[in-house]
Amino acid sequence: MTTISNPNLLPPVSVSATQRMQHNNAFGGNAVSITYGVGNNGWTSVSGSEIEVWGQGYVDLLARRGSTGLKYTFSGTLEAGVYYLKWSARGRWAEDTTGNPAENEYNVQIADSSGIVNLGVFEANVIEPSEGAENFGMFFELSEPRAISIAFIPTGTGTRGPLVGIDPVLEKVEIEVVQTNYPEGIVGNSDNETSYSERIIADGEIAWITGQPEAANLVARLKCSSLKNWSLSLSIRSERRERNTTDDRDKRFENLEVSSVDITTEECIGGKFTLTVTNLVSQEDVSFLVFPKIEFKVRGRNPMDSVVRAYIDETVGNEFPYAWAIAVKETLASNTIYNQFNSREGNNNYLGKPNYGSPDGWGISQIDGRGQGRTITTAEVYNWQVNIASMLPVLRSKKGEEFSLRKNAAKSFYGNAWIEMPETYELNGYVINVIDLTTIVLYNGAGGCPLYGSYGFPWKIENGVWVFKDNQTGYGAKVCKILSAGTTAYDE
Repeated sequence: MTTISNPNLLPPVSVSATQRMQHNNAFGGNAVSITYGVGNNGWTSVSGSEIEVWGQGYVDLLARRGSTGLKYTFSGTLEAGVYYLKWSARGRWAEDTTGNPAENEYNVQIADSSGIVNLGVFEANVIEPSEGAENFGMFFELSEPRAISIAFIPTGTGTRGPLVGIDPVLEKVEIEVVQTNYPEGIVGNSDNETSYSERIIADGEIAWITGQPEAANLVARLKCSSLKNWSLSLSIRSERRERNTTDDRDKRFENLEVSSVDITTEECIGGKFTLTVTNLVSQEDVSFLVFPKIEFKVRGRNPMDSVVRAYIDETVGNEFPYAWAIAVKETLASNTIYNQFNSREGNNNYLGKPNYGSPDGWGISQIDGRGQGRTITTAEVYNWQVNIASMLPVLRSKKGEEFSLRKNAAKSFYGNAWIEMPETYELNGYVINVIDLTTIVLYNGAGGCPLYGSYGFPWKIENGVWVFKDNQTGYGAKVCKILSAGTTAYDE
């Protein structure tokens, strides 16, 4: 059994780095090793002693205590980041100077041309060759690009040191994010979203909720084949300050034994996503290392206009056949009609964020939470089908209870001068039921309408007839113009 001492860290020399010695008997994967003795790669003797290569694929770590050991040089310059060094060693019977059994012990140094980066001590018990090799690993961090070498220096009391594997493996610890349902087509124009592909989402780039709607299917991959035990944290923060913390999420993926993990959210949700590797080998606490992280955004693609129109007609339209025109009025943009998300092209600070209208309107229906005394849900903000479904209870309330309440307030105001309201009214060439026209106005708000007590009502008796009095935005007239044209292509 091999044990590991606490790390004996030296002050960094030229390279800001930290490391912790690790011991792991469960390495796996197919890491690419550096070929022994080719060019500037491979083993050299630090003290001038001869190098002995054993047939089992191991290098003799010299026989005498006090030797300066062997050095393995990796050619080229390493990028800044966190690295994992993996090697194997197998012990031999060792004796001290009195002939008694002794443990093997050796230092491992990571160095650049300027000197030692870090130092750690391994304490290895004697292992017979027939028992097989022990696998070892250590992390270290480079704050800037460096060319490095590693040295194995025997320090134990034994007269013979262990054998070190001929091919140490060095890998940079990185994470990669892939969206497996990346929507193709012109960004911002949902009508071109006809296919989906797998695409790497680099740091600072954007993944997309599709127009289906479907959450961005995301996979995080650990690009270090030597490591099979790691943990990951996911942080989601809204890009819309108006949402406060409603759409914030935090999730951890613990003790992963595979190189990739599905991090797709259960719901459609966007925002600023931050993925951070939080642990790599469970035997030691390496939290003081600055482990890799990646930051990217998830935003939304708008659905095809024809699909939205059909969905509104099938769900809300049976009861409110003018609902589609309300949605057009709420979110028509220059290049798309039904916009759950901002559709302005050429502006990455705007494109794909949830479509917001003051004071608290969201999505295609511009559903307003403040008017209902509640907080709009994450699903209503990021899932256009849920957003449209939320129109139904609001329209029912406006057409039923609110219409009756406001009509009764007007009736009380007029007293004996009250006359019955007509059944229909013509506005912008469209004949519409009076209750429906009132419902349309109240959906947007009664501000600017005649007041009866404290209730706004878009009707007034003038010269013995009821006259329509629109709200301050002219909302009823605009929706009727859309209805009259019978098309979503209109000019206010």
